[in-house]
Amino acid sequence: MSPTTAHALTLSIDQYAGGLTQPTHAHDHLHLSLLLRGRLEESIGGRVEQAGALSVVVKDPGVRHADRFGPTPVLIARLSLADAGLGALVEPGRWTTGWQWAHEGAIARAFVQLVARHAGTANPVARCRVRLPENDETMLDLLAALTARSIRTPHAPGAASAPPRWLAECVARWRAEWTPQLTVRTLAAEAGVHQVYLARCMRRWYGRGVHDELQRLRLRAAADALAHSDHTVSSVAHATGWSDEAHLCRTFRARLGVTPTRYRTLARESPRELPRESPRAT
Repeated sequence: MSPTTAHALTLSIDQYAGGLTQPTHAHDHLHLSLLLRGRLEESIGGRVEQAGALSVVVKDPGVRHADRFGPTPVLIARLSLADAGLGALVEPGRWTTGWQWAHEGAIARAFVQLVARHAGTANPVARCRVRLPENDETMLDLLAALTARSIRTPHAPGAASAPPRWLAECVARWRAEWTPQLTVRTLAAEAGVHQVYLARCMRRWYGRGVHDELQRLRLRAAADALAHSDHTVSSVAHATGWSDEAHLCRTFRARLGVTPTRYRTLARESPRELPRESPRAT
């Protein structure tokens, strides 16, 4: 079969009720999911991942996981493929794990641009299903970003070593409890280590510096604020620690390829909310 028929993916957007908890379950489709707004805690066995706006997850068919949404409604853009895992879409050997979260800008950028290209105001993707062939250019960018190098997360399957427990716990706390007041100095003091040592550990086990992580969390906070409030872009910029609106706009364009206003439109779509007992998940 040709790639356009064998590997056609479906793009959709779904909303989940805040506070929804889904017990351990699995899907028979590949899921590539982008959080457009809200928070999500997902677990597999003893592994737990804290995710927010702009986080991306890949789950192959059959991966058993549990989800907790909330506290506010969660909006998720999803690409799904029946009867195949991500390995069917990339070169052999480049994808070896069935479940992986990513919090990297390049991956979020490709996914946001994919959603923006197909979510027109007249026919929003939130109210329909869009079929995308494997050779869709933006889709290829997303797959390349996902598989260009290993996605670094704590305790990744097959990793040579996991980050020390103190560092994994600190990063999880930053992601769950970020505030604009967090700095490299305050984070190092909280962890009880020198700033240079913290920076070295972040680069070794997470592939980026502490400042880059804080910038990513600031961008996520701004995206979530745009999705959940009617405050002006300027107000959101100041509330989430940007120097001014122009700085936020420049960073949004550079990191995500869209303006804050365009992102707000995407993240404020209102599809039919899935009922609390729905078996669907990320």
